[in-house]
Amino acid sequence: METVSKFAVVVAMALGIRMIALGGVFVAMGMDAKGDIHDALVKEQVITSKDAPIPGVLVQDAKTAKAQQDTIEGHTFGRWGPSPRWTGKTLTGKPTSPA
Repeated sequence: METVSKFAVVVAMALGIRMIALGGVFVAMGMDAKGDIHDALVKEQVITSKDAPIPGVLVQDAKTAKAQQDTIEGHTFGRWGPSPRWTGKTLTGKPTSPA
């Protein structure tokens, strides 16, 4: 019985160490992805639109990207929400018949 419990402790510790190491890898990957997104935004030279909350600036961080996203969503969804073509429903909310 004592051999099984020692084995279980060793396995549990090995799994714990592996989980900690994987957590570090995932944090590093997330930071790298954030840098890649920043580099792509700067490379594209996207400028926020005139009617954005932060107008006429280079989109290069989360704040300016969110401002441009909100503006695009406002233009896309408009007053009445998404177009029925995009949702598969009519303006009354009933499903459209298949074409």
